[in-house]
Formats: sequence, C-alpha cells, structure tokens
Amino acid sequence: MDVNILSSATLIYAVLRHTDTMAFFIKYRCLFLIFAQGRGYVEYMSRPLVGL
Repeated sequence: MDVNILSSATLIYAVLRHTDTMAFFIKYRCLFLIFAQGRGYVEYMSRPLVGL
C-alpha cells in the first residue's frame, strides 16, 4: 500500500474522529443521499400507476 495514501487516510480519519460536527454532517449527508435515491426510485416505479 502506498504510504502517501495511508497517511492521507489516517489524517482524514483522525480529523473526522475528533470533529463531531463534521462526522455528523457526513453521516447526515449520506443518509440524505440514500433517502433521496430511494424516494426517487419509488416515485419512478409508481409513476406509471399514478399517471394513468
């Protein structure tokens, strides 16, 4: 494994671990993206049924 990538990953992990706000923002954003994709998928699947 490349040392540069490893050190970058370690640095990012340390920053995220010690920054609760940043970790919360990333978790919330991931959940929001998953929710948005799921909602878009449901709307796409149900569109033919609703749009008749």
